[in-house]
Amino acid sequence: MSFLRKASLKKKKSDEVPSPKGARGDRPPKSRSTRSVSEASSMTAEGDPSPRLRKTSLTSKGKKRLSSLFSSSSLSSFASERDASPRGPSNLNISTSTSGASTPTRNGSVQASGRYSTLDGKGLPPEPAALADGVKNIRLGSDDVPVTDSPTGSPITPTALGKSAGPVPASGEKTVRRQREPSLYSQWDDDEESSDDELAFMTPSEGLSEVEEEEEEQIVPVNGKSENSTTEADRNASRIDVAGTGPSTISRHHVAVADTKVIRRAVTAKSALSVDQAKVLAQDVDTCREVLTLFLTSHMREAEELCHKSDPDGNHLYLQSAHGIIQALKGMMTFDSIDLHNALEICKGTAVTASALRKPSDGLVTRLGGLVKSGAGVARVKAMTPLERHAELVYAETSLMKAMLAIIAGGDWLGLVREALNMRTAHGIYRTLQQYLEEADKDGFDEDIDMDFRSGVLLGTGTSSLMLSLLPGKVLKIAEVFGYAGDRKVALDTLMAAGGWSKDSTKPAYDENNEGIRRPVCDMILLAFHLVISVLMPVAGVDISVARNILAYNMRRYPDGVFFLYFQARLNTAEAKPELANKCLQRALDLKLEYVQLQHMCLWDYACNFLMLGNWKGALDCFSILKNESNWSRAVYTYASAACLVELVQDGYEGAAIETADSLMKEVPKLTKKLAGKSLPIEASRKLASRKTRKFEAQGKTLFLPAMELAYVFGSLSHTPRKDLLNVQLPRIDRMLAKLEKSTPEEYGNGHDYWDDYCLGHFLRGVVQFTARYQPPEAMDSAKVDEKAEFSDEIDRGAEKDFLAVLRQGPDVQLDHYIIYHCHYELGKLYARRGDTAQAKKNFDVVMSGKLLEVNHHEKKSHGKYSLEGALLLKTHAALQSLKESNGE
Repeated sequence: MSFLRKASLKKKKSDEVPSPKGARGDRPPKSRSTRSVSEASSMTAEGDPSPRLRKTSLTSKGKKRLSSLFSSSSLSSFASERDASPRGPSNLNISTSTSGASTPTRNGSVQASGRYSTLDGKGLPPEPAALADGVKNIRLGSDDVPVTDSPTGSPITPTALGKSAGPVPASGEKTVRRQREPSLYSQWDDDEESSDDELAFMTPSEGLSEVEEEEEEQIVPVNGKSENSTTEADRNASRIDVAGTGPSTISRHHVAVADTKVIRRAVTAKSALSVDQAKVLAQDVDTCREVLTLFLTSHMREAEELCHKSDPDGNHLYLQSAHGIIQALKGMMTFDSIDLHNALEICKGTAVTASALRKPSDGLVTRLGGLVKSGAGVARVKAMTPLERHAELVYAETSLMKAMLAIIAGGDWLGLVREALNMRTAHGIYRTLQQYLEEADKDGFDEDIDMDFRSGVLLGTGTSSLMLSLLPGKVLKIAEVFGYAGDRKVALDTLMAAGGWSKDSTKPAYDENNEGIRRPVCDMILLAFHLVISVLMPVAGVDISVARNILAYNMRRYPDGVFFLYFQARLNTAEAKPELANKCLQRALDLKLEYVQLQHMCLWDYACNFLMLGNWKGALDCFSILKNESNWSRAVYTYASAACLVELVQDGYEGAAIETADSLMKEVPKLTKKLAGKSLPIEASRKLASRKTRKFEAQGKTLFLPAMELAYVFGSLSHTPRKDLLNVQLPRIDRMLAKLEKSTPEEYGNGHDYWDDYCLGHFLRGVVQFTARYQPPEAMDSAKVDEKAEFSDEIDRGAEKDFLAVLRQGPDVQLDHYIIYHCHYELGKLYARRGDTAQAKKNFDVVMSGKLLEVNHHEKKSHGKYSLEGALLLKTHAALQSLKESNGE
């Protein structure tokens, strides 16, 4: 009933004189130098001499809400915080403009920070001659710099493999190995697999013993030094032996700064209203442009410092938001419980500032009338000042960020449900703001609305709609009942509109002179969809040519940006060029990155590309680094290291020992964690890893093609060049199957593993032949060429034969039931590529229904559950949608 109490508060009305709307036209916005937010906001001095005042009402209950971690986020959720702010005459200039303002810009009265004074925040220095006095160590590109597919043209010189990449420490400095930070997992109970999972993995004759989980050890810095400090051992890590297989083949720059920790600023007594927010809005937005430029050019620490120095008290709307986003990103990268909690508190403070600057909530009568009268929300946005509109936008952004952090750090279902409601509120705000833009542009592009605000609305609505479009149809229909919408085509068009991209042009309509501040983020979301998500699931709407254009533009602007180097590697991977992708990743590893977690992101792709090429030693080196340094999915990293070791032992690699693999396997059950009793979304492969480690022990310390199985699970096989599939992977599978078939089901292993390994081998051989026959449409012609190309029809029939063999022996599979479901999915894809829609749909429906055509009595123990089920359902749903769209349904 809090809204009834709020409705009873009396508000003094102020006379607002609407300003005439600017002319509209079908053309891009003018340059940022035409009109600023501060100019539009300065009308208050003449048009509204008496600032709006409101009475305060803060009870003890309201004070508790201020201190709560998960505050309510209805459209008026922060009313208590807003009321708690000191009132009285405020020096905040509130504009009475009804339409907005053009993109903010610096003018003569605005002082830029001295260190960054020559950087205009648009991705380019104002004058070439002034570059020497600008931000040091930042290399910004231009359209004159050509972008090639080859990473060797970069001015960054890759470090030779096996050599140190960092500076030499001072003599006498004591060296300490970088050690792991305590992770978020340590705050949760160390649950083991559920009873259903145990039953699913029981052998017919006996149960498999479990390894009790233990608490993670707390790492104590040596001699008071940070455990991530630069040391000689770190710099020479490439020469350290990896699991007995010799020196690491991976070289990288080792971070020479303190640990990546979230900096939590103390809560200040100053209110957001103590600053003339309307006056400093333009300056703050331009400062955020500089922060973004630093961040995208791999100068994360300097971006963080600039944000902090420009707003030491933490009460500037946009600077506080930028600081919160950086700290939230750091918290999610480290996955440390303290970092996540600190980032959550920072985002909460940003939400309080934004709430204080938002337009006051409408009265009860107005809100009830809005339920029956359409357009009430748009009318409310029209009545806002530019500052209030930006505050509304920042509030929605922060609410989404806060909800994401709370879901990760909360650890309980109640928090998850509570933050899901917060996300719904933010989605509603974005939807209203999008409707406002559509209304303003119905007669042509409204230049009175600044591009910074536009890009923020487009980013929010496009990203949320794109994420929802990936959900299965049944789930999406339920979401639509609660006001969510998930149209993928509309979402992609919305994100492309922020940069003025079109499929008919290689260059955008908006550049650094007239783009919105959030435009680079929109580009990154598009690249993530076309180059990352499309590899994980067969989604419709993927356009590699568009991704190539977006990437080329941003590589010109940020040639040393780790994010765009990563996307360049993903593009090469999508084009079935893993060697070239690894060169891009090596360029990123050679950068002097200040967040070691960004190296981990690159190392994961590095490892997957090595799996693609059958380079088990290279993959082992990457997974070993991740296992020792990263808090993300430690169970998967450890199992992957052990799987690569098993493959090396089977190949007779010098130094590789099965005892080392066994010790790694025994660590995996200690690292498997749960959230609210369920598996963590970030560890989709965790359950499979846990089951495989127990199978390893039950089979006498051996597994059948474990690393190649991971190559399929991680999506690497689907983009492997044809020559590597037919010349490397296929012969290896043939050798292992020939060895298997020399034995009998009774003599093989422990007497219960023959048909599981038989089906796994034939399944992997079917996938390899299917991928070799039907290379991804975005694969380059060079990847499709092979001397065995004339046998395309033969390997097509061979793939079908192997898949049918798996289904024929499916009832005999005792443990790895996931293979049967994945076989139906891959066989459906094969029939779809042939044009046999009926057979394709039949196999996809088996996966979606969860009912196998081949009755498997052993599956009853698992109650119909199997490893990687959720991911497979998403992929199958996407495949069905693509099948319907290709048939015009």
